[in-house]
Amino acid sequence: ESSGRQLLWLAFKDGMLEAARDKDVHVEGNEMAYYYQETSMFTDIYNEFRLNKFSRYGASDLQTKYKTRVQIGHGLYPSLYYGLFRWPYICTAQEQDIWWEHQLYNALMTSDQYVWIWSEKWDWFGDGSQALTPNFASIISEVKTKINNQQSINYDLVKYGTNWEGNLVTPSEKWHSVSASTISITSPANKSKTEGTITIKTSVLKDVKTVEFYINTMRVGVVDSPPFSLPVSGLAKGTYTIFARAFDINHEHTTSAPVVITVGGL
Repeated sequence: ESSGRQLLWLAFKDGMLEAARDKDVHVEGNEMAYYYQETSMFTDIYNEFRLNKFSRYGASDLQTKYKTRVQIGHGLYPSLYYGLFRWPYICTAQEQDIWWEHQLYNALMTSDQYVWIWSEKWDWFGDGSQALTPNFASIISEVKTKINNQQSINYDLVKYGTNWEGNLVTPSEKWHSVSASTISITSPANKSKTEGTITIKTSVLKDVKTVEFYINTMRVGVVDSPPFSLPVSGLAKGTYTIFARAFDINHEHTTSAPVVITVGGL
């Protein structure tokens, strides 16, 4: 923002919202997600947009439209994960499918409705000229099934180094995957119907320093002591996706499988 690169975009999106009709919806594509390699980046940027970006940069007379008409849908760039585009870190052949599965799963779980995918050399006509990997298409199908069935992929990508908050991996930094989920949601039950006040309860399998709680990708609380539960009230009628993320003292983290609930007996 300091260089003014966002100014044209801000005016453009304000103009689109100003002219929006009653049922129009605008999707923020979040191209930054091309380069994510921390599970937490997907939720962090979603919360940043919802809590700060719209109110900070949106025209004051358009705030209601920002809150009700703008959706967030992460953008993915498989060309990076499969070595078709050069960046500071190139995935090995063994890592490529891991990254693609992770990025797609977390983008789907933390987007309002849409995830968009871009590649420089897409195989648009199915002639085999651009096979990202033999498993590329099957991973898409498997991830969609997991999301639809509220299942976890059982690992997080974790990054640490001198530039932890940056969205590119540099040679001085390290990343790895943390497998075997250490946290699960025990209440409310998946696909349950409830009222607007609930208590989210979890089960953790190893030493945990803090647990973050999310409802529809918004961070609703952070708990730093057992039994790692969180009361939530004021939920309006509707359907909600809940998940939790557990952190240890080294900032290693894993994310629970999502739980979907319906408030108000819809």
